Amino acid sequence: MASRRICTLFNFFESHGKETLAEFLKSWRSTTETFLVPMDNFIRTQLHANLDQSGTDSKYLYFNYGHFTNDQFVGFRPELVTPEWIAEIKGGMQKGYVAFPGGFHEVATLDGKPMSPELPKEDTSLFLVSNFKVAEGANLDDLEATWQDWTGIESVKGRVDLGFSNAGLYKRFTDERRSPFQYVMRTEFTKLGDNVDDGWKLVEKIRQLKVPDNLTCDTSLYKAVTECIYEGKAD
Repeated sequence: MASRRICTLFNFFESHGKETLAEFLKSWRSTTETFLVPMDNFIRTQLHANLDQSGTDSKYLYFNYGHFTNDQFVGFRPELVTPEWIAEIKGGMQKGYVAFPGGFHEVATLDGKPMSPELPKEDTSLFLVSNFKVAEGANLDDLEATWQDWTGIESVKGRVDLGFSNAGLYKRFTDERRSPFQYVMRTEFTKLGDNVDDGWKLVEKIRQLKVPDNLTCDTSLYKAVTECIYEGKAD
């Protein structure tokens, strides 16, 4: 796939019930505005909210989908951590959520056209998102050659009636100390806004697929939070 090598942040948040939604969003915005927006290599970021906020069938209530022109970001490189960053995180989001930030590259899309760092095609778009942990010793080349099968995209890509748009596969380039996910799959549907039940049927279809023994997966339905989309200096 021909595209510039954008570095994508997937930061999944797992709640441990000690912070309200309003508190989480306030601290997330503070961190974004203070540290990300002023960066010269920051393109944009989009917070996504899980439509299932129970935490029962999917652990991750939010994820941040951010883009940078290079890997010079604390979320990718621990050696860039500063005392100010630590104070901001401990005083905010870490009160109620465990974060799993990782740096990823978009390694494949269904139609060959890059998805990163585009905004949602529609304000009402919903996203089917899966993160995948991969067992040690798995052959990543083999997995990537068959990604449309084990991600479930092969079984849902025909749903043009639901506005199936594109699907992207992202591969982690940072180590697993902070993010345990080797791959993330993100798929946009532009016509699910009024058909959320159909969206959950797609999620169930993905969840029931038999994935290779060396993979574990968490899948759910997300929506970009409009007021939590930030633009940066880079383009």
